[in-house]
Amino acid sequence: MEQPPILDYRPIQPRARLGARLVRGGMLALAIIAIHVAAILVFNPVWPGVEALGGGAIGTPASPIDASLDNDEKQSQYIPRAAGYFAVFLLSQWFFLMPRGSWRITVANDEPLPKRNAIAAGLIGMLVSIGLLATLMEIPDWWLKLTTEKGLNSTQHYGVVWVVMLIVWATWSIVFYSYWRSLDRYTGMRRVFRWLLAGTIVELVIAAPAHAWIIKDRGGECYCQRGTWTGLAFGVPAALGLFGPGAFLLFMREKKRREGLI
Repeated sequence: MEQPPILDYRPIQPRARLGARLVRGGMLALAIIAIHVAAILVFNPVWPGVEALGGGAIGTPASPIDASLDNDEKQSQYIPRAAGYFAVFLLSQWFFLMPRGSWRITVANDEPLPKRNAIAAGLIGMLVSIGLLATLMEIPDWWLKLTTEKGLNSTQHYGVVWVVMLIVWATWSIVFYSYWRSLDRYTGMRRVFRWLLAGTIVELVIAAPAHAWIIKDRGGECYCQRGTWTGLAFGVPAALGLFGPGAFLLFMREKKRREGLI
């Protein structure tokens, strides 16, 4: 009886395996560096920082300016706000990577993504959406009218913006959770990651040149109250926050590839 043909298993070449490890290791290193970069940018106003790195989250909905305070009082007020903003950044990273029913980061989970992952993804979606909205509102000079008492150098009020932020956050979280309920963790995370990355790039491509144009056309005095600054202050952390999920997806892809060979 003739034996059926047997397909030879060709192992992965050492060079290809080394290249894959270097890519995954490099992405993991970038994710760790991104966390430190985010910390430097957020806390830059607290210590004698570099002026080119900007004013952190000062003047944004994360830290409104009270014009009645002097500089020392404003800085003291900003420290806990910066710590809270950075803590939310780290917490969203953890929620994005943490699987269902476990406090450990692991790739061995093919169940649908839980609600906390949707909340973390919704946070990034909210930052991108509000950053883009603030940027677009600054162009016709509507942002200052909405968020300040008397324009530049006056006290900021973000009551309406905070309500909108919560609504947008909840909406994105529901959309993401509803979308990936029928998908495994890897597929759902990969698709949402691509959407968030594309949206963040678009938002920053709009916010960065718009901010440069606003500063040149209307002056750089108290630039942190401009809507374009909110666009940058929200868009950059959103971009940095995607490095962690991006590195994790590389490890998940390798796990899926190996499972396909078994």
